[in-house]
Amino acid sequence: MKYLNHFILLCLIFFSAGETAARDLLLGKYNFRPAEEMTVQFSLSFSPERNTRIGIFPSERHIGEATQNSGQYLDSQNLNGRSSGEVILKTPQDPGFYELRIFSSKNERGLEWISFQVEEENSAVVFNEASFEIPAEAQLDDLLQMEHTQLRNPSGGLLSGSFTRKTAELRALIAMRYLEQENLETAYDYLFASLELDPSHGDRWEYLGDMAQILDTPNSKASALLAYQHAVILEPFRHTARLKLINAFVMHQDYEKAIENLEIFFSESTDLARWSHISRLTTLYPLANQTRQGIDYFQKIFLQEGDNRFALAWAILSNLSGKSQEALQILDMIIESEANNSSLRFHALQLKNQYKTERP
Repeated sequence: MKYLNHFILLCLIFFSAGETAARDLLLGKYNFRPAEEMTVQFSLSFSPERNTRIGIFPSERHIGEATQNSGQYLDSQNLNGRSSGEVILKTPQDPGFYELRIFSSKNERGLEWISFQVEEENSAVVFNEASFEIPAEAQLDDLLQMEHTQLRNPSGGLLSGSFTRKTAELRALIAMRYLEQENLETAYDYLFASLELDPSHGDRWEYLGDMAQILDTPNSKASALLAYQHAVILEPFRHTARLKLINAFVMHQDYEKAIENLEIFFSESTDLARWSHISRLTTLYPLANQTRQGIDYFQKIFLQEGDNRFALAWAILSNLSGKSQEALQILDMIIESEANNSSLRFHALQLKNQYKTERP
């Protein structure tokens, strides 16, 4: 699969700063006209210095020392100590590829944060958004012909003007048509090619992760994990992708990351929590040598929500840490507050009898 190894490299670069690059900067689109105003949203994972800036750099320019980089930007705005908000920058006049970076004169962040393209003002190959329509019911052959006609020059080379949202939509639809034909490898390649042009779709990243899981190649598990990371960074409330990401972290035995994401999942809404999710988190804390953290977490959530499922998890970890008396007290509280026919009460009674038997 021609895109799979490239996907691994792309995503490793994307996440090389502990996901800070993806979390810190966000553009609403990735293709601009010359001298067009761009709105850059930022939410920094670090406390910026007073002179920290967001700037536009030519993509071919290597990241150097702070004193060099601070003089090489084409446009920039000072964040004035803000850790979140937005800034307005103006794109360069010359067509080409550029990067947004966070930097300061004292502390160069040293990362290629987000790439974008400035297209030619009157390029004949740029899509006319009004005239170029993709029929939703178009069949695969028609879509492939549309891609060939609209996106390629006579020599077959992909033209720079094709880097548009419409191109990404076309390739994503081609991917779905190949998927309908059970041609998973080609579907994966087209969906990845779509995301290369417009990586702002959390749902497509999730689908890409699903495809990678099914392909089951040597790199597919890592590809799936990174795709799910993209999905939840772009759409933090995409719960299906987060649960898949948690499963991927467990498969990689990265229990700390799995715990972190389950805690995020619960923080978004404990109404989403099933017992299977709570029991998994209960199991993960000891695997990550974080039993004490788990006790504190479940106690806090129980006191906030009054949900006895979290109290049961609290009791289990308390007993595991050697605090059997505390565990029995928690179980008694659950037994007294739950209805007689409650399955939770039944489990609490079972655990109480077990813990009593185990006591010296």
